[in-house]
Amino acid sequence: MAALFGSTLVVSVLLAYFALTSVVERNASIEVLQGAYQPALRLLGDLQYALVDQETSVRGFVITAEERFLEPYEQGRSDSDRVGAELARVLRDDPALRAKLAEIDRGIDVWQARVAEPEIATTRIGGPGAAAEQVRSGLGTELFDEVRQDIRDLRTLLEVREDAAVDRFEAARARVSAVLLTSIAIVALYGLLAAALITRWITDPLTRLMQSVQRVTEGALHEPVVAGGPRDIAELGRQIDGMRRRIVDDLEAAVAAQEALRQQAPAVALLREQLQPSPAPGGGIEVAATFQPAEGVLAGDWYDLLDLGDGRVALAVVDVSGHGTGAGGLALQAKHLLTAALRDGRRPDDALGWLAARLDDTGEAFLTCFLAIVDTASGEGEYANAGHPPALLLSADGVVACEPTGPLLGPLPGSWEPKATTRLSELVGDASGDREGE
Repeated sequence: MAALFGSTLVVSVLLAYFALTSVVERNASIEVLQGAYQPALRLLGDLQYALVDQETSVRGFVITAEERFLEPYEQGRSDSDRVGAELARVLRDDPALRAKLAEIDRGIDVWQARVAEPEIATTRIGGPGAAAEQVRSGLGTELFDEVRQDIRDLRTLLEVREDAAVDRFEAARARVSAVLLTSIAIVALYGLLAAALITRWITDPLTRLMQSVQRVTEGALHEPVVAGGPRDIAELGRQIDGMRRRIVDDLEAAVAAQEALRQQAPAVALLREQLQPSPAPGGGIEVAATFQPAEGVLAGDWYDLLDLGDGRVALAVVDVSGHGTGAGGLALQAKHLLTAALRDGRRPDDALGWLAARLDDTGEAFLTCFLAIVDTASGEGEYANAGHPPALLLSADGVVACEPTGPLLGPLPGSWEPKATTRLSELVGDASGDREGE
C-alpha cells in the first residue's frame, strides 16, 4: 500500500507540474496577444486612417484653397504622431517590428516634407489649382503608396506573430486537456489496483469513487467527485475533485480567452461606433431606420443622412461584402471618403467615381452604394446607384424604383450615370409643408 500511495503521489506531482507549465505558457500567450499584437494591429489601423485623413485633406485644400480643409490634415498629423509613439511603446520588445515601424515613420516624414507641405505652401501663394503641376508629377502618389505598403508589410508581420501566439495558446490548452484526461485515467487505474490489494471493507467506497471518476471521464466535468469510506480514500477523492475543478476552470478560461481573441472586442466596438449614422439634420426632416447584422456583432454596412447646407441633404446607403473587422474597416474607409466627397460639393455620380479612385486594393471584397442628393426646398434631386438593390420611393402616386446606374465598387472599373427626379424629396420630406414624405 505504501508503494501504491507513494507512486500515486509522484504521478500527481508530475501531472501538476505539466498542468502548471501549460497554464503558464497559455497565460503568456494571452498576455502577448492582448498586450502587444492585438493593440498594435488596432493602432496600425488608426495610423492608416490618420494618414488617409491627411492625404484627403491636402487634396481638398489644393482644389479649393480653403483653410478649413486643412483641419483634418493637422489633426491627422497629431494623431499619427500619437499613434506612432504608442506603437513604438507596444512593440518595444520586438526589434524587427520596431525597425519596420521606423521605416513607416520615415516614409510619413518624407511624404509630408516633399509633397504635403510644398503643395500647401504653393496653394496658399497661388490659390486653387496652383499646385496642379506638383500633383501631376505623381511624386505624392508614389511616396504615399510606399508608406501604405510599409503599413501593409508591418500588418503582415504582426499577423504572423499573432498566429504563432495563437498556435502556442492552442498547444498549451491541448496539454491542459491531456493532463486532465491522463489524471482521470491514472486515478481510475490506481483505483482498480487498490481494489485488488486492499481488504473488502474498502471495496464499496472505492467502487463509488471509480464510478464518480468514470462519469467525469464521460463528459460530466462539472459533476463533483464524491468519495467516502476510510480517511485516505476520502482524501484522495477530495484531491481528485480539486484537480477536476482547477482544470475545468482553466478550460473555461481558455475558451473565454479564445472567444475574446476571435471577436477582437476593442476593435469591433471602435468600428461599430465609427459607423454609426450622423445626427438627423434639422428643418423638420424625420429619419426612421433599423439595422441588424446578419452574422456576428459587426457587419460592413452603414447608412447616413448628411446635411450639406443650403437646404440640401445627402442620403447614402452602403453594403460591404462579408462581415467582421475586415469588412468593418473597408466600410469605415468608404464612409470617410464618401463624406469628404459630398462635403466637397460633388454630385452623386462624381462622388462615386471619386470614392472608387481612392479605395485601396479591396482584394475579393466589394461594396454597393445608393447615393442621393436632395434639395428639400424645391423637391428636386439626383441619385446614382453603384450596384445596390433599387431604392423604393413610396408616395400616394405609387412606387418608383431607383435602379442601379453603374457597377458595384471595388474590383470593377466603371462610371455611374446620374439620374434626376423631383420625387427624391419624398425620401426626406418636404420643407415647405405642402406634401409629406412617406
